[in-house]
Amino acid sequence: MELKSRFAKSNSPSIDTSLSKTKKKPGPLLFPANSQKLTANTEIGHTFRTPNLFDLQPGAPTFGDMRNFRDLEIWQESMTLAVQTYELVKLLPQEEKYGLKSQIRRAAVSIPSNIAEGCSRSSQKEFKYFLEISLVSAFEVETDLILAEKLNMISDHRLLEFLLRLNAIQRRINSLISKIKSSRPG
Repeated sequence: MELKSRFAKSNSPSIDTSLSKTKKKPGPLLFPANSQKLTANTEIGHTFRTPNLFDLQPGAPTFGDMRNFRDLEIWQESMTLAVQTYELVKLLPQEEKYGLKSQIRRAAVSIPSNIAEGCSRSSQKEFKYFLEISLVSAFEVETDLILAEKLNMISDHRLLEFLLRLNAIQRRINSLISKIKSSRPG
């Protein structure tokens, strides 16, 4: 898909802030990832829209020195786990909608979110910090699910299968944190 096709025509009228009645010619837009020049259509009825980031695939160019989180297997696995968490918490009673269900979902989403946020940081120290937050969220999901099992809200076999996947992700996050610690000088 061409990058130009990712720009959509808006139905909402744009506001003309210029004093003159003449239309301005479009100017070039610069994308830092590949310094590719694009022309934005600034006529009335057209507005600039950023590319849909969900269309980008692993291996897509990154901006500046940022790591591409989509390339990290740990991010991909934690995204899958977040989806599986949503499926698992559907089994919890409806009265837990604003209790454990909500808490578990938010913690599960926090795992890949913090990995992604850490990738956007410029230093290894900051990246490690967000990986640590991600690991804390993984332990929170585990604790909340164990509590749900103890309250007989979820069956042992479903929980065990899920916890095995969660523990594998916890080990991988911890391994990545250890590699970052050992690669730092001093």
